[in-house]
Amino acid sequence: MKKITLFLLAVLFTATNLMAQPPKGPAKKGTNFGEKVQAADAISPDILADLLKDKESAEVKVLGKVVDVCKMRGCFLYMKTATGKLYIKTKDDAFFVPLALNGKTIVVQGIASKDKDSKEISIDAAGILVM
Repeated sequence: MKKITLFLLAVLFTATNLMAQPPKGPAKKGTNFGEKVQAADAISPDILADLLKDKESAEVKVLGKVVDVCKMRGCFLYMKTATGKLYIKTKDDAFFVPLALNGKTIVVQGIASKDKDSKEISIDAAGILVM
């Protein structure tokens, strides 16, 4: 009985690790992840602070360069800003992005919000377009 339990735990652990991988493959220009995104009217991540000055959140479309991607599942990424990095997570973990997105220019569409305590801005992405 002990061997069966250990075997089942090993299988479960292996299956979990195999499922928790970011998608493989390239991030080619024109590829959409999540909802379909158009590049028109995208703004710089550097103006998000001004956009959220008098409100907690806003629907945005932001153009910028990816500087880091979650290595476990591809469920979040960071976009370069003039003062550091902007945190972007996939809305409800509905989609994942490949590690190949690192260094690419993208357009992110989603809800930008400002943390009440730290005042840091993040985006809950509904879709991402590779430029």
